[in-house]
Amino acid sequence: MPMQPIQTDGERRRRAAMVALLARAGADRQAMRLCAARAARHGTALHLELLAAGVVTEEGLYRALAGAWSVRFVESCATHRILMAPEEALALMRAPPGPALAHAIGERTEYRLIAAPARPDALAAAAVFARYPGLRDRLLVTSPRALRAAAFAIARPLVVDIAVRRLLAARADLSTNVVLSVGQG
Repeated sequence: MPMQPIQTDGERRRRAAMVALLARAGADRQAMRLCAARAARHGTALHLELLAAGVVTEEGLYRALAGAWSVRFVESCATHRILMAPEEALALMRAPPGPALAHAIGERTEYRLIAAPARPDALAAAAVFARYPGLRDRLLVTSPRALRAAAFAIARPLVVDIAVRRLLAARADLSTNVVLSVGQG
């Protein structure tokens, strides 16, 4: 029988909190055990294996996380309320998967922070909320997919402009920026 690594009390609490969160998102114990073994083999996180296996949905996971944090979950981000320049949105889209934040204005013009955490960690959030008590009132949680979709909508004009300029530079004969002349056609 292989030896199990010794877990500290903090590691046990973190694992118990993660199991409770994943159960709240819809994962059963058997699926968690199977995906935990797969995560150990692949060197990935349990929640990523559960998402890849279709045991939980991204929306369900982040909705459960928002519930565990006692903050509001938003399915989609209203782009007209997000305070993000197109260049910032493009940088967010180009960034590797990971935690993402966006500043927004709420329904009553209050300042909000939209978070799409990379790792659902209820215990780490508890420490952050203890350090910044007003944060819980301003925080909204969404899925990384929803925040990236909003970033794409904000960056769309910049993306189109970049594509048009690159096409003109690479293949001027195919670009619509070239004005037709009598000699063409």
